[in-house]
Amino acid sequence: MRYFSFPGIFSLCCATLLTACKLYYSVEQINYKPVQVSITEGKRLTMLLCGPCHYNASTKDYSGKKLEDSPGMLGHIYASNITKDPEAGIGSYAASELAYLIRTGISRTGKLMPYMKRPNISDEDLNTIIAYLQSDDTLVKASARNPGKTKYTPIGRLGISMSKPLPYPTQASMELPANKISRGRYLVDNLACYHCHSKSYPSLNIAEPEKSKGYMGGGNRMKGADKNTIQSPNLTFHATGIANWTEEDLRKALQEGISKNNQALAFPMPLYSELTKDEVSSIYAYLKSIPPIDNNVKRKDTNLRDGSSGKALYTNYSCKSCHGTDGKSPFDLTQAFNKYDNETLKKYIQNPKAFGNTQMPAFENIIPEEQYPVLIQYLKMLGQTHAPE
Repeated sequence: MRYFSFPGIFSLCCATLLTACKLYYSVEQINYKPVQVSITEGKRLTMLLCGPCHYNASTKDYSGKKLEDSPGMLGHIYASNITKDPEAGIGSYAASELAYLIRTGISRTGKLMPYMKRPNISDEDLNTIIAYLQSDDTLVKASARNPGKTKYTPIGRLGISMSKPLPYPTQASMELPANKISRGRYLVDNLACYHCHSKSYPSLNIAEPEKSKGYMGGGNRMKGADKNTIQSPNLTFHATGIANWTEEDLRKALQEGISKNNQALAFPMPLYSELTKDEVSSIYAYLKSIPPIDNNVKRKDTNLRDGSSGKALYTNYSCKSCHGTDGKSPFDLTQAFNKYDNETLKKYIQNPKAFGNTQMPAFENIIPEEQYPVLIQYLKMLGQTHAPE
């Protein structure tokens, strides 16, 4: 989860890196029987599970993007195009091949891609996601766009060479858990919350998440939008974690991207606006049930004492956690001064979803009215200073 997921950067990065090592595994035949499902639900689940890596906000489709939060020592990593294009995307995949890929991390050519591993996903959710990926929805419409070429470092290639493929589940059916706490565990697993919020990527246990070291206790070292190292927070119900959080605090963080202290959550934590109220409640119940961990993660204070300047406001409201100090990385806002007038830009900041941006928090009840002119002037300065020629 972006400062809470997913995304799962090591499994994301490491997995793609295995492709560079040219390691191949046999793809077994599986007895996969597609069933009638809801495409609308498939769209929601795909955005939750696949969107943090594969959805490109600029092109508004699943044509992939650069994973800005991947560890630099592994290389420059790009999430693949998963639109229906038969060459650039996954249009040539059969439903059974997609099922095998999602659960084991093994592609139709036998390449191991560990970031795709979701061994514990239910049959129902798996069927629903595959049906959506093969649907006629605009987000998966065939796109020949190449998101970028992944380049690996020697360290990255060496590290991922030790990753092993998972066997395809042998049980006849993997059902969605009905119990609230079990449902929460299922979501934390398949949203890959524990990837970022456990001790480290190398110590993750994909098959049995709760056996990961420091499970949900935070401290994992990640790359922020400014390229500096940050540590994920502790999400256990300990005094050093979220013991004083209410269910509403968690809902606001997950669905709106605003933390308990009324600040925007920092990149690489994505927004999970597609989560339902019951799903958030299940996650909360599950987090309360796991053993609390005493891990006081040191976090940098991003606030500036002087809140009157545009730079201070840009910092105080965590704008640079997604747009960087220059306004360009990983999400470029430097063209905003050309695209929008001051009033429209203000409305965008207050309610990004109205403009089709589902990943930016809404600041309507966060930023005081009198601060907008100063902040907007600073945003325009960034655009004029750093806009591409």
